[in-house]
Amino acid sequence: MTKPEEAGIIYSHGDLEGWDVSALRNVPLQAADAMLLVSATTKDAYSAEQFRIIRTRVVQALKRPFVLAVSSPSVGDGKSFTALNLAAAMALSGQAPTLLIDADLRSSALHRRLSVQRSPGLAEILSGASLVRDAIFRFEELPSLAVLPAGEETKNPTDLFDSLRWRRLAQVVRRHFGQVVVDCPPVNLFADYDLIEGQCDGVVAVVRPDHTDRTLCLAALAKMRPKLAGVVVNAAEEWFLWKKSPERYYSHYGSEERLRSGK
Repeated sequence: MTKPEEAGIIYSHGDLEGWDVSALRNVPLQAADAMLLVSATTKDAYSAEQFRIIRTRVVQALKRPFVLAVSSPSVGDGKSFTALNLAAAMALSGQAPTLLIDADLRSSALHRRLSVQRSPGLAEILSGASLVRDAIFRFEELPSLAVLPAGEETKNPTDLFDSLRWRRLAQVVRRHFGQVVVDCPPVNLFADYDLIEGQCDGVVAVVRPDHTDRTLCLAALAKMRPKLAGVVVNAAEEWFLWKKSPERYYSHYGSEERLRSGK
């Protein structure tokens, strides 16, 4: 007989079984920084295009439905910013509903960036204090993007991830969302990352040229390699060999097309 604690709140309550994503509760999108969601605005077209490129390459590398971990070698590399914008870019594609999970329970940031409540969230689901359907919400302005915040701080995040409940949650969200993006803790700081990554299909590493330690970066990439889907260089300056800005490039390309057509 299955133990009650192994059955977990997910299955004992039939949570999300038979649900449609459209039944999730809606909240207004009120990001603390108006430019935070660059992939969902035309104010920064170049950055938005970069996230669309990342989205395309990830989708080509992984087969839907997939769960994607986003992590970094150290704190401050920009993994949460990248996870948020990558999830938004995936949702904007209209191909499948997208879920963004804040799994950095020790230093969660997404609820502050999005100006939403921290709990109920992932910590409450894994501890059995909340139902999944009460913790996940979607944005009114972007209904194809759902979010599961981290929940309240806990003293034992490693124990929460080292549980059948986490493994079953990963199975449940994989069935209900075409793509799940998980904002993970930095790679080599805690065992949390290993337990989260174990339920993911791929990993994106985020590094920052002016911040990421070289030794930590190499160690992180070596650890990620079996599931590494790509590396995102965050806050990078324009490549020194690139002679034209994107706008000039497209303008120049358009001129060549007109010359060929005689227009």
